[in-house]
Amino acid sequence: MPWYGWLVILAVIALAVVYVVVKAKKAVRNFSGQAFGTNTIAQGLRQQKEMLAETPKSLKAMTSIFLPRIERDFPEFHYEHYKEKSENMLRSYISAVALKDASKLLPCARELENKTKAVIEDLKNSKKTVHSKNIVIHDTQISNYIKKNGNCYVEFQIAVGYIHYVEDEKGEILEGDKNYKTQTAFTVTLAHIQNEDGLSEHTSGTVGLTCPNCGAPIKSIGQKFCDYCGTGVREINIHTWKFIDIEE
Repeated sequence: MPWYGWLVILAVIALAVVYVVVKAKKAVRNFSGQAFGTNTIAQGLRQQKEMLAETPKSLKAMTSIFLPRIERDFPEFHYEHYKEKSENMLRSYISAVALKDASKLLPCARELENKTKAVIEDLKNSKKTVHSKNIVIHDTQISNYIKKNGNCYVEFQIAVGYIHYVEDEKGEILEGDKNYKTQTAFTVTLAHIQNEDGLSEHTSGTVGLTCPNCGAPIKSIGQKFCDYCGTGVREINIHTWKFIDIEE
């Protein structure tokens, strides 16, 4: 074959390659335009990441269903008061974990205190550091109301947006992003439970009460009548509202 024949073949191959590249770029642009509304997939993915960073998590909003039931069982329950307290409780929990300082946690039940201390201890042992800042609470709703074993539990679901990331001891990011917000939801559980402090105040560890009529011992807190003479006795209210758990 003459040398110019090879030139023709090479030219055809080059044109074919150019054609394929142009078609591929056009296909990518079409796909990116249809999927993201951008010229490139990289732009589309970045745009999607930015959008997700600014879009609050949707919540299981059951306030209108459960609040009337709660208020029927507890007429003194003030929704706005406990809604604000649940948000403050969550802020203090996030702060305590980030600072590795359980004293930053607002007053709560022992279960939540112990859980927070365990999370902090795990971070210290694994030499990890949690960074949480610019916290914005988008919405708070009652998501559940549970009655179990004589106790009642109100679950608040809270939509949160914040800069959140986890670093190892070398400063490498293991989770999250320092440039984009994390949008998430936490469940903060408020329980109407036995108040250990109130119990100790009234009983010093044992039930030391007697019937006002016959003097017989009252065997249990919450007992309404004397076992011996049947006289009605005043019930000591040793229940209180306390936050017992926080889950993401």
